[in-house]
Amino acid sequence: MLIVGGGPVGLSLALELGRLGTPCVLVEQSDGTVEQPKLGLVSTRTMEFCRRWGTAQAIRDVYPSDYPGTQMFVTSLCGYELARQTYPSFGELPPLETSPERHQRCTQLYFEPILRRAAEAHASTEIRLQTRMTSFHQDAGVVVAQAEDLNSGESLTIEADYMVACDGASSMVRGALGIEMEGKLLSHSVNIFFKAPELWDRHDKGKAERYLLVGVGGTWGNFTAIDGRELWRLSIAGNKTPVDMDAFDAGAALVRGFGAEWDVEILSVMGWTRLQMVAASFRKGRVFLAGDAVHCFSPTGGFGGNTGISDGFNLAWKLAAVLDGWGGEQLLESYQAERRPIAFRNTGEAAVNFRRMMSAGKNPELLDDTPVGARQRAQAGEALRAETQAEWEVLGAQLGYRYEASIIDIADGTPSGPDDMQTYVPSARPGHRAPHAWLADGRSTLDLFGDGFALLRFDTGLDVTALLAAAAARAVPLTLFDIDDADIGALYEAKAAIVRPDGHVAWRGDEVPDNAGVLIARISGHAGK
Repeated sequence: MLIVGGGPVGLSLALELGRLGTPCVLVEQSDGTVEQPKLGLVSTRTMEFCRRWGTAQAIRDVYPSDYPGTQMFVTSLCGYELARQTYPSFGELPPLETSPERHQRCTQLYFEPILRRAAEAHASTEIRLQTRMTSFHQDAGVVVAQAEDLNSGESLTIEADYMVACDGASSMVRGALGIEMEGKLLSHSVNIFFKAPELWDRHDKGKAERYLLVGVGGTWGNFTAIDGRELWRLSIAGNKTPVDMDAFDAGAALVRGFGAEWDVEILSVMGWTRLQMVAASFRKGRVFLAGDAVHCFSPTGGFGGNTGISDGFNLAWKLAAVLDGWGGEQLLESYQAERRPIAFRNTGEAAVNFRRMMSAGKNPELLDDTPVGARQRAQAGEALRAETQAEWEVLGAQLGYRYEASIIDIADGTPSGPDDMQTYVPSARPGHRAPHAWLADGRSTLDLFGDGFALLRFDTGLDVTALLAAAAARAVPLTLFDIDDADIGALYEAKAAIVRPDGHVAWRGDEVPDNAGVLIARISGHAGK
């Protein structure tokens, strides 16, 4: 297996493949240094993956547990406060009823090294930094890639059964395959990454995770706490006019946001394009694409990197199953069918969040110390607070996505229920994330998933011998877990359920089908065979 790109998506894919014992080589042209951290929020779902990988605690340790999650709306740090949305620190957040984990702030600066170390700990995983893939070709049985070691200049030939491109929005692999992107430009933006220890001591607003900056012409940017200590990012929202980066004055932009001239250390300045785009295809032959290579987001909502990591999590077990000999081709076909609708869902919500952030409108007297100015500030602040609240409370987006009409899941005829981005309602309907519940031994039901399929039985009177025999006949890994807990059985609304390695329900029912072999063939990618 060859993975191209060593960002969070490629590393997550390598980590899950390594956990499954599937040999893979990851090539990344950089030395692993992150100059402009993009991913800053690790979603609840991604933290559930990290729980499986044993990295969740290391991620929780990165960000100060007492730093508040408050979102603030200001004209500048030394200017007027318009409104605030108060949220507690991560250390103060109560446990979720619906997950054993919680979302966590952990910038890519620290997230990538944590994933890389965990991936490298697997003997089957090789990570080659400063190695650039220069070309590739594929036939019916193999992908052959040419690469260059950027340190030694050595040319390398890598042969792999499959290749996964996690090489970003300007994906060379996607371009070589001739796959088009569909969508639209939202804005041309600029990020200024800078160091200012305890920045909150220089103004009177107090600590906040994000300060949204509003001027007379509307919202123009935001300060985001990167590490809760000294690292910050000023993101300038921009518009559809390209930014002349040669003429761009980062210092002046910071002064505007500060409302004062403060001495800070600018670490990097980067122009970027805010997009809402999804690739026309996620696969061509033996080459798959994941992450920004197939979907580009506005960062509003923190969906981009987390959606990409879920791409890899969906794909890893399917590739491993095919290479192990028990998975059929329909497992691989299901990747695009399942993940492309989620890309449209999430890129769409991110774009809506961007419009919410930019909804302040023009307020020509916003900065005036007059009754009219005070009124405009109050109105703009309250409107922004109400509009943007949906961006901060997105558990439904993180856990509620589902794979409708999947070719490898067995529909049970029940209605899907609303796909609410803010509110998550657990469902064990096939295609949905299997619900979390605490077991008597202290584990979560989610801790049962990952090594093949899990057969959860809530009524020991149900004879599942036929399912186990059918799985054994195809060498499909299926482990039986008897759960003597009526409340958990009620949560799953069935006497038994089969959960896929990625934690999504493949089948549930009160009776074992007469032809259990057909069921096992379907969920393992062999329908009709």
